[in-house]
Amino acid sequence: MLMRILNQPVLLALAAIAGAVVIYIGMYFYVSKRANKIYRLSNVSSQLVLTMDEKGIVQNSDSGEFELLWEDVQRVAENKTCYFVFMSKHKAFYFPKRNFASNDDEKTFIEYIVEYVSPMKIKFKR
Repeated sequence: MLMRILNQPVLLALAAIAGAVVIYIGMYFYVSKRANKIYRLSNVSSQLVLTMDEKGIVQNSDSGEFELLWEDVQRVAENKTCYFVFMSKHKAFYFPKRNFASNDDEKTFIEYIVEYVSPMKIKFKR
């Protein structure tokens, strides 16, 4: 009986699709559970302190320090809610506009960018 069912192309295709769906759902839950565990165990919620000076941007956190030199900045962009300072095509510092303590702090941030980053790399909405 089973061999007769497997000899029919439509039923064979349906069985293959059903198997693929089961594997996809299983992988979705596995990856989701794993990502949540990694997030909970990491220091993602720890405080970051970002400072800017004539050399670049320095990020300090519980896990260490990272410095991005101005000459290593690939691109600076802005949208409605954030500024992005790209260190590579897919990695960037992002600065939510709501996190600036005042308009003066935001102006100072923009002044550093304009002063130390090549104008060809800056895409502000101004």
